Amino acid sequence: VLFPVGATSAPARGGTAFALADVMIPPRRIVAATDFSEPSRAAVIFAASLARQCHATFYVMHALDPLLDAAARHAGLDLVADTHEALQQFMATTSLGAGAVPLDEVATGAPADTIVDVAERHLADVIVIGSHGMSGPQRLAFGSTTEAVLRRAGTSVLVVPPQWAPAHPGDPDLAGRSEEHTLNS
Repeated sequence: VLFPVGATSAPARGGTAFALADVMIPPRRIVAATDFSEPSRAAVIFAASLARQCHATFYVMHALDPLLDAAARHAGLDLVADTHEALQQFMATTSLGAGAVPLDEVATGAPADTIVDVAERHLADVIVIGSHGMSGPQRLAFGSTTEAVLRRAGTSVLVVPPQWAPAHPGDPDLAGRSEEHTLNS
C-alpha cells in the first residue's frame, strides 16, 4: 500500500507541512478512532485490513467525554472501565478479519484532540477515522470531529466514507464496495 505524497507537501487547510521522510510508507502503526457508530465501524474494519496488508501494529481508540467521565466519577461510577468494556464488545462484534488483533485504548478528552494525542503517543503513521457525512446546518451546529482531526493531525489521516464495506467479510481488498453496488447486486 502506497500513500500518494510528494517530496514535501502542505495540507490543503491549516496544519503543518511535512517532508517525505516523516511519512512511513507503508504504515507501521495505525490508530483507528471509534465513537461506536456504524461509520466508525467501517473505519475500524478498513484499518484492520490496512494493518493486515502492511503488517502494522493496529490500535483502536475511543475518546471519552471529560464532563461525562467527571460526572460518573462523582457518582461513584468507573466510566473509563465501562467504556473499555464497550470498546472490547464493539471490536468483538466487528468483522476484523483473520489475524487482526488490535490494541485498544479509552482516553478522556475532547475527541479531536484526544485522537491526535493518542496517535502521537503511539507514533502512529496514519489515523483512520470514519465520516458521518454531515453537511450544511448540521455540520455548522455540531462541528466535525473528522474535520478537526484533519486540521490538527501531524500525520496522515485516512477518512473512510460511511458506505464503505469490504467486498467480502475479512477480505483484505481495501477497495471494498459501496452501498449502491450492494443494492444492485
